[in-house]
Amino acid sequence: MQIAKNTVVTLNYQVTDTQGNLVDEGAQPLVYLHGGYDGIFPLLEETLQGKNLGEKLEVRLEPEDAFGEYDAELVMIEARNLFPDNIEVGMQFERGTEDGDDDELYTITDITDDKAWDEGFENGFRDNEKKWVYIFNEYSSSGFAVNTELVKEGEIKSVRDLLDPKWRGRMLLLDVRAGSFAWFLAIRRHLGVNALRQLIVDQQPVWTRDQRQLAEALVRGTYPVVLLPSKTYLEEFLIQGLGKNVRLLDLPESRVTVGGAGGVWLMNKAPHPNAAKVFINWLLTKEGQLAWNTAKTGNSRRLDVPAIDPEYNKVPGGTYFNTNREDMLAEVEEVRALVLEMIK
Repeated sequence: MQIAKNTVVTLNYQVTDTQGNLVDEGAQPLVYLHGGYDGIFPLLEETLQGKNLGEKLEVRLEPEDAFGEYDAELVMIEARNLFPDNIEVGMQFERGTEDGDDDELYTITDITDDKAWDEGFENGFRDNEKKWVYIFNEYSSSGFAVNTELVKEGEIKSVRDLLDPKWRGRMLLLDVRAGSFAWFLAIRRHLGVNALRQLIVDQQPVWTRDQRQLAEALVRGTYPVVLLPSKTYLEEFLIQGLGKNVRLLDLPESRVTVGGAGGVWLMNKAPHPNAAKVFINWLLTKEGQLAWNTAKTGNSRRLDVPAIDPEYNKVPGGTYFNTNREDMLAEVEEVRALVLEMIK
């Protein structure tokens, strides 16, 4: 018997992608009424016309022959807690349209557990609308580092220890006019303005805007204590076999989380908004984060992606201030002005 108009056809099928990977194993046979009733893709129905019972064939469908070209405008990213606990990839949900027309049908294509992200996925947004700016890559530290040949193990465990007169004039700090003062905000939060004034005025630290100078002074022992925002310039010395006498401190009162180069901004009225959405959706997957890791700009916020530098991981149970958020801008400017007033 041949397939012709108004015959009921039962197909056993499998679907693969262009690389031959199995996409749909066809666990249940596909049954449809042949003859242009939209029960199957037109090109497939055309190919089946006149075929006999038991015949096997392979059909390549281009996007326009099946569901159409990928449309990023139809991709919706929603918080995990808006869905039932038992959702799975492939499940479908109806959603009302803004104009009140018929509901649209959405299919779950990927599920990212909030637990896969440090402090949850939404914590990565830095704008108040949680819409435009997302940080996926950051590092956490208390900022200060020491030369172990000049500072004994356990000698400095707190910012309060830095207020000891023996460290007066022996600290090299990065000038706030160079842009880094997040640690001062944390210190004010924990210890108050008087402690902050003691540190940056009474202790008479030396200031520099040159981050390489910070690393060099620490390695050479010019200063035993340095505010080291990152290990970027320290790496230059480590490659040469130097810098093994440098240790990052963990001081609870100056712990902050700082966004590295791993942030993405979705611009309003971008020339290619669909392309931006496709890229961002991929970038935030595990695959995308593993690829970004090769840039070594900080640790991914995804907990299923290995840290580039474990020294910049958060201490479990520690309190860290994040100064990159929009709702922190007012306090950031306040502290910046305060510190500039103190050191002028």
